[in-house]
Amino acid sequence: MATQLTSLLLPLLFLFFLTAFSSVTPGTYNVVTLGSKPDGKTDSTKAFLAAWARACGSVTSATIYVPSGRFLLKNAVFQGPCKNSRVSIRIDGTLVAPSDYRVIGATDNWLFFQHVDGVSISGGVLDGQGTGLWACKNSGKNCPSGTTSLGFSNSKNIEINGLTSLNSQLYHIVFNGCINVKLQGVKVSASGNSPNTDGIHVQLSRSVTILNTKIGTGDDCVSVGPGTNGLWIENVACGPGHGISIGSLGKNSQEAGVQNVTVKTATFTGTQNGLRIKSWGRPSNGFANNIHFQHVVMQNVQNPIIIDQNYCPDNQGCPGQNSGVKISDVTYQDIHGTSATEVAVKFDCSSKNPCSNIKLEDVKLTYKNQQASASCIHAVGSADGVVQPGIIISMFFCTKVCGEIKAPSIILLLFFLIFNLSLSLFISLLYFFFISKNQWRSDRPQMEVELPQPPSVIDEEANKKTKSGIKSWASHPRFNANYPRLIFRYQRLISNYLRLIANRDLLSTTRDLFPDTRNLLPVIRDLLSTIRDLLQATRDLFSEFCINRSPANNVISFGAKPDGKTDSTQSFVKAWASACASPQASTIYVPKGRYLIKAVVFRGPCKNRITFQIDGTIVAPTDYRALGNSGYWILFIEVDRLILIGATLDAKGAGFWTCRKSGKNCPVGARSITFNWANNVVITGLTSINSQLAHLVINSCNNVLVRSVKLTAPDQSPNTDGIHVQSSTGVTISGGTLRTGDDCISIGPGTRNLLMNNIKCGPGHGVSIGSLGKDINEDGVQNVTLTNAVFTGSDNGVRIKSWARSSNSFVRNVVFQNIIMNNVENPILIDQNYCPNNQGCPRQTSGVKISQVTYRNIKGTSATPEAITFDCSPSSPCGGIRLQDIKLTYMNKAATSSCKNIGGTSSGLLMPESCL
Repeated sequence: MATQLTSLLLPLLFLFFLTAFSSVTPGTYNVVTLGSKPDGKTDSTKAFLAAWARACGSVTSATIYVPSGRFLLKNAVFQGPCKNSRVSIRIDGTLVAPSDYRVIGATDNWLFFQHVDGVSISGGVLDGQGTGLWACKNSGKNCPSGTTSLGFSNSKNIEINGLTSLNSQLYHIVFNGCINVKLQGVKVSASGNSPNTDGIHVQLSRSVTILNTKIGTGDDCVSVGPGTNGLWIENVACGPGHGISIGSLGKNSQEAGVQNVTVKTATFTGTQNGLRIKSWGRPSNGFANNIHFQHVVMQNVQNPIIIDQNYCPDNQGCPGQNSGVKISDVTYQDIHGTSATEVAVKFDCSSKNPCSNIKLEDVKLTYKNQQASASCIHAVGSADGVVQPGIIISMFFCTKVCGEIKAPSIILLLFFLIFNLSLSLFISLLYFFFISKNQWRSDRPQMEVELPQPPSVIDEEANKKTKSGIKSWASHPRFNANYPRLIFRYQRLISNYLRLIANRDLLSTTRDLFPDTRNLLPVIRDLLSTIRDLLQATRDLFSEFCINRSPANNVISFGAKPDGKTDSTQSFVKAWASACASPQASTIYVPKGRYLIKAVVFRGPCKNRITFQIDGTIVAPTDYRALGNSGYWILFIEVDRLILIGATLDAKGAGFWTCRKSGKNCPVGARSITFNWANNVVITGLTSINSQLAHLVINSCNNVLVRSVKLTAPDQSPNTDGIHVQSSTGVTISGGTLRTGDDCISIGPGTRNLLMNNIKCGPGHGVSIGSLGKDINEDGVQNVTLTNAVFTGSDNGVRIKSWARSSNSFVRNVVFQNIIMNNVENPILIDQNYCPNNQGCPRQTSGVKISQVTYRNIKGTSATPEAITFDCSPSSPCGGIRLQDIKLTYMNKAATSSCKNIGGTSSGLLMPESCL
């Protein structure tokens, strides 16, 4: 009997000890074991610091474990650097601050990490118990400033997952001087009346990602301070609070700027602001550029869209001054919902440094079930798609001929405007003359004035018949996009003016004019309002013609010949030198024709913005050897604020491909157009054909927009990637037809915040992240989105590939969504065993860590039975892979899928069945 009892008890005892000490495995430090008490009363600060000292001092990865319970902590500083680069803090309990706010209220941080690398925090609750301090501040008493709940300074590779922060005294979470930070599934909560309780504050940091977060506070949900570069915010719910705010900027005269910020798929509910950029009204060299707000829902938000460059609290230190912060390249796309105030869009920019290149696309905001209104001061930009409230963004009334606008066009436009205005004034004078001489009956017939209809299609034939001077102007895309709309508005205002004059019964007799002038006041107000709108429309029309125009450097004036035979390389170089040295914005103009160019370098930095408008075709030498082993054909280095419009590049690469296929000794080949170390670049309307190697390369660049490009080469042309991006941040590729012999878009190491939209790919090898991991110390890829793409007959669809060798590289936070596959061989592919010719990697495994990759709404046909292949590394398995609404068929039947060394989730309709 005793033997049987022992046999029953031993397993139970084993399970008890296994459960009790499961967290006390080698490399794991349980704070309870080190003396902390989960009663919420005993000070556990020393026990937590002891756990940190052991984990930080470990030469291998270590974990600090906080079990369930409430742990009282005073101020704690977790100091680095550590001996290892992976310290995990797993919290199942709640960390509480002292109930007396004065205990920690005079310090900057409650929990503070400094100079750490590779720290991760998962789960747990931080309770700052800040209500006492808020009450003190609201009472007007003398109170401490308060403390931030969780702060990181001068740290890198930080991950926070599933953390909840409650009732912070001041800021909840702050990142200052950090690199490569990721927050996911974080919840922040404080009263809507709690002062200065910002949810997440980021400053002097780069490559910060905030995902799937819910924030309700008494201040900004997310505040973005100076020196922030590469911030990605996605799937955030905000409210109550002050919205997502860039700034305040420009408090100091010498201040780092903010750039490459993306906010997408966010919801604001009952907040004071939605999307805000604000700067102090004082001199500063700060800036904010390359900001993208997209797919945002506003629910009863007081200021859904706002730029405020006159921030001056209590009118201290800035009255009568203008903000020096330069705000540019800000896009608002797909913003809709309700405003709690009548003015839903407010751009109040600096008169000294007006906002530029502000873009509104598909914005629909209402107020009390009616269209809201908008206000613009010193803002320049454009509006596309459905934009409500209706808005035309402009800065000044342009009074001079500029850029490529031809004198005949200006003369005709001036004649049209002056004629209409003169006619209106003439009729009004006649009308008032007759009022003073005649008695009109109040029941007289009303004059009907036919309103013009808005033009829906520009008459192409009429354009062809237009004189050459006017045609070159009217064919400009900015003209076509805005001129018909503005002219229609002008005509409508004129017609309304005539109708007002014709139909107003100011008085029935001359005698009535003097006894009661009140009847006249509404008419005067209407007339003044109409004339004001008329002048505004006229000013906007001229602004559309003059914005971004500048003195032109015509390459023909520098000796270029449009015959396709004469070497024009030096002529282009001279035109570039002239434009680059100009203290004002300049244009290099290439007229129609074919221009022979050899390998050429356009080097910066330049003194001002340059627009490179190419209406002709640039051709390479027929002998592919003329480009030699330079590796490039057209190269831009260290340029800033460059706009490249149009251009057809014919690299004549067929001879080079033939050489490569024959196995002969050939030069390395040349990329058609390359940008190295360039910032703030726009490439629009480019066509590149038959490149020797890659068509377009973006290397070590920031803030690049590639729009409406067409890149083509035969499907058998080797290594002719369409667009290659590497070591770059804030690149957007919008609208492209890519047909090549290699990847349509290839994404190399060091790429961050890449957005690809409306892409047509095929033939080619698809959109590929990698190859990564060729070098052991290699930067990773993060924050990549491909949406609205069509792949036709390509070797691959969306692919991630890495070399089968050791590396510390990574791929994370990638989204592939809304994609159609037409007869694609490998629609969805992860290949971590890339080893061409079995050289340098046999029998090794990839060290590249692939995580947080989402495949959503991908449909179509596979050219092979296996439509989904996940072949991940056994030493670094893929994690956080998500499949949602996938429908891929092979020969009208469900395709198959294959998974190795991968973890993730599946949802929605899945065909083939998920192998995750």
